[in-house]
Amino acid sequence: MELYDKAIKYLKTLSRGTWIFLAIIVVGIFLRTYHFSTWLVFNPDQARDAILVEDVLSGKSSALILGPEAGNTHFDLGPWFYHLEIFSAKIFGADPWKLAIPDLIFSILTIPLFYFFVRKYFSLNISLLMTFFVSISYFVVRYSRFAFNPNSASFFVLLFLLGVWYLLEADKRKSFGGAAAIGIAIGVGMQLHILLFFIMPTVAGAAFLYLLLKKPTAWPFLGKILTIIFFVLLANIGQIAYEMKYGGANTKLFLTAFNDSAAGGTDTARNLPMDLLCQAQANLHIISALGDSEECTFYTVYHRATTKGLAGLRQEDNPVFALMILGVIYSLGGYILLAYFWYQEKDERRKNFLALVGIYGLVSLAAMFPIITQASERYYIISFFLPFVFLGVWVQFFVRIPQREVRRMLIFILVAFFAFFQFQKLNSVRADFENQHASDERYAIWGEVENMTGYIAQNSNGEDVYIAGKNAFFSRFYKPLLYAGGKIGVSIQRGDKSEEIPAGAHIFFIQDAASSKKMGDKKTFMGHLIENYKIFGNVAVINLKK
Repeated sequence: MELYDKAIKYLKTLSRGTWIFLAIIVVGIFLRTYHFSTWLVFNPDQARDAILVEDVLSGKSSALILGPEAGNTHFDLGPWFYHLEIFSAKIFGADPWKLAIPDLIFSILTIPLFYFFVRKYFSLNISLLMTFFVSISYFVVRYSRFAFNPNSASFFVLLFLLGVWYLLEADKRKSFGGAAAIGIAIGVGMQLHILLFFIMPTVAGAAFLYLLLKKPTAWPFLGKILTIIFFVLLANIGQIAYEMKYGGANTKLFLTAFNDSAAGGTDTARNLPMDLLCQAQANLHIISALGDSEECTFYTVYHRATTKGLAGLRQEDNPVFALMILGVIYSLGGYILLAYFWYQEKDERRKNFLALVGIYGLVSLAAMFPIITQASERYYIISFFLPFVFLGVWVQFFVRIPQREVRRMLIFILVAFFAFFQFQKLNSVRADFENQHASDERYAIWGEVENMTGYIAQNSNGEDVYIAGKNAFFSRFYKPLLYAGGKIGVSIQRGDKSEEIPAGAHIFFIQDAASSKKMGDKKTFMGHLIENYKIFGNVAVINLKK
């Protein structure tokens, strides 16, 4: 009873801001964990990784491995991501959702870490508002709900930024703690996303340059540099061991890929506007959930408008054009306000915060420039914090408007606008998942894949089955079905080459549901007998007999 009384007494001492902060954390956890196991994205990459993890656990493969391939470079990232999956599988088991637990945990930890970071500059109320949007952002939530090597990059980017901020502190203990955080963040970050390999050292180098210019003596920095190097090497022990065993083979692939990229050149006239517009689109999408979540449609519309004129825009381009204007105003205004508040700020520590955010954003733009034609929205997880900080500086700008009613109205419109579309997107996605309409040619969802696999098992009579399908659907579902089939003892093989399938074999053809609904009472399909078929939301599985 005494312990209970003490707990109640302590809770009563908590401030209103603390309760709001805790509520934000609870909302974030709920959005990230609701139906986590069945609403899990389980694309071919996730199936490949799950098979690799099981092979390591069973002894079929060595634990001395590298991580996933970086783009199409043949260069592999470090093994941090796979080692976390293996660690999670040893503790919880090797089910797909259990392999995603580390990414989930880092995403949840990102929420308080973001709050602690922005409190270095912003007021309590603005910091809570920004953290609330991190908690509910469809983009951030989406990349917390499945296993994918860049997904935990958001946490380590914030750890890196906090480390750099502390590195600039006059307090030696904090400064060396910042160096340790930088080392850990770089060491892990370079294993999660290839762009962090360039961005983090560049930003850290700018911080050291600033310190040298401020106090021109190299000796105080030597210990910090060695601290960073130590933690980078410590985080990369697995990669170093692999390189030592195989004679630096992966490093040679990296150098080859880097040289090929440098020799290839870039089309500045195309890449520069694309780079600027794609970041503006990503920023708007992250803060509001508006716009395409996959491709850089802003540049497509911009290119059409600049080559054919506004009259040449199609009807479906008009909403995208309007969003493009909004996104450019929001992002460009965000950078301008960062510079404006930096110029006005007298406190050096607060000034460092604004400079750090701005420099990181600009370095990210530069890093994206040569590869922007291959980039998609998910690449911007490495700069996910930018649109939330932009929200903070916009609100802070409005707060300075003398007319009370005007500033209240502007802040309300801005916040309500972004929050409305975030919740609308979250609700529409929830409805798709609940109605089992989330899988399509771009996404395989584990719960729906399990249902498809059950249907295949019921109709295979214990015999080998072959998976075929329309190109996009075959590519999307073959590996997930292969993995899921292996879990329940169904032997699944590639069936995309009909001439290699033996007569009498079961073929399950995967395509979009709309095409299947048009089949009517047809008895044959692509020269094979139709046994039956079943529709799973947006996907149809047709049971054929060769």
